[in-house]
Amino acid sequence: MILVILLIIAIPSAFPSAAFTFSNRRVILDSGGLKYIFPDNIFSYQGKYISYGRLDKNTFINTLENPYRKRISHTLSSKHSKVRGIRGFEVKYKGLSAVMSLDGRALIGASYDGKHLDFAALYYSEQREKDDAVFDYRRKLGKDVFSFGLGFEFEKMFEGGAILSYSPHLGFAYFFHSRFFWGPLRLGIKGGTTLLSDNDGKLEFRLDYVEDGFSFSYGIKYGDDPVFTGSFREYESLYRVRIGLYEDLCFETRWDFEFDKEGERKKSGRFSLMYKDVKVGLDTSLVPNVRVRDGDFEIGTGKKGVYAKVFLMDGNFSIKLRKEELVLEFRVEFT
Repeated sequence: MILVILLIIAIPSAFPSAAFTFSNRRVILDSGGLKYIFPDNIFSYQGKYISYGRLDKNTFINTLENPYRKRISHTLSSKHSKVRGIRGFEVKYKGLSAVMSLDGRALIGASYDGKHLDFAALYYSEQREKDDAVFDYRRKLGKDVFSFGLGFEFEKMFEGGAILSYSPHLGFAYFFHSRFFWGPLRLGIKGGTTLLSDNDGKLEFRLDYVEDGFSFSYGIKYGDDPVFTGSFREYESLYRVRIGLYEDLCFETRWDFEFDKEGERKKSGRFSLMYKDVKVGLDTSLVPNVRVRDGDFEIGTGKKGVYAKVFLMDGNFSIKLRKEELVLEFRVEFT
């Protein structure tokens, strides 16, 4: 009933335009900020002051769930998404936002998105199943957690922030991150954890050098001290180099290394050669990655095998064929 009342208030009586997209057994209605996906029954709406949709898409909630992700956010918002995720309402005015979830959990929060300063406050509570023989409270309790985040940004100089979390069951936790810029050189440091995170990352360093024709990245992350006897300290590293060979031709190599708490060691590498709309690559598992696009036709290989794709009607209609799957996408617009 609350949803219906808010929609009547927020959604205009007549939409200026509408479009239907038919994609892989899905029908997507897109009209005047409203989007509905059938048969998944996923509804979202983006209005000037009131929105409804996914709350955990590139927001403060994602940062709390994994503070060591590449994108750090100290704001809250509601967005369109094909994935259900955590859904709820957003009331917004200029840089201020307030969110509330009606998704079977207690979630309420507010944030401010400024030019140089962001702030977010969130209360989250979720009762999870406790079937594990040894219950890890920090990871799985997820109940009555209060989180406060503050972020700073000064373009091409410095960005950083901190998050303080509190739970009457688990006490306090903190997380901080910072990045410094000196011309093409960037240095990043992250440390700590949040009570809603499933990630044990304790400290991360990242070094990037980016300029025209050449880029270099190196990163390491050390896990927290082991909780149970017999566990190992986690360790991850990343090494990436991209070199411009001639005009639009460039070469890239990337290596990832992981050592987890169970003592498993994983190492993977990938080599890629790119020229305009052509990409040819090979990883250490000898799986090729190829993508070639010429106008309205594209062929390639990926994790799901070889595929071919054709674009028609200015890209509004496409056919994609890959092993054991045919994907049709057709968009019709009404004005």
